[in-house]
Amino acid sequence: MTLHKLPAHVADAFAHQAAACRDLGSPLTATVCALVAEHGLPDSETRRRIATWPGLETSRGDVVPLRFTGALHRLVLDGAEPALAAAYPPHALDTDALHAAMIGAVGSHDGFIADYLGSAPQTNEVARAAHLLPALLAVAAPMALPIRMMELGASAGLLQNFEKFRYDYGRHFWGDPASPVTL
Repeated sequence: MTLHKLPAHVADAFAHQAAACRDLGSPLTATVCALVAEHGLPDSETRRRIATWPGLETSRGDVVPLRFTGALHRLVLDGAEPALAAAYPPHALDTDALHAAMIGAVGSHDGFIADYLGSAPQTNEVARAAHLLPALLAVAAPMALPIRMMELGASAGLLQNFEKFRYDYGRHFWGDPASPVTL
């Protein structure tokens, strides 16, 4: 299958996302994004949709690279693309096998992937805790009682660890100064 490079600004957005994923410890997603940045995609509705996405100057904004990787992951979770699943963890990362499987998935599931790009990814970012903490402190202050956090779903339990983060609001700080996570 012939691959077509993406416009430079789109390839740059995928390369930027690859670097961010590598820095954050997501080697699979980093590799998928790097492969798209370097080699492009087959002629497809998916490629046309990504290549013409409005405002795609970086990986930020609509996070199109993560939408694409999310579509591939959905195919793996649904059991719809066995070759791609064989290239995903827990199997060892084989870049050539992953690239071939990814291209095959675009060829076999182009309509699904192109449609999936319309959905924003759920990223489970702990940064949400930075907005949650002031509200919890405001509620807890007049009661002088501890707050118990019970989270269902959206952040995969990450917000249940909000007291382990360091918060920097400019003039106000809260939390563990030794925390490796500063919000």
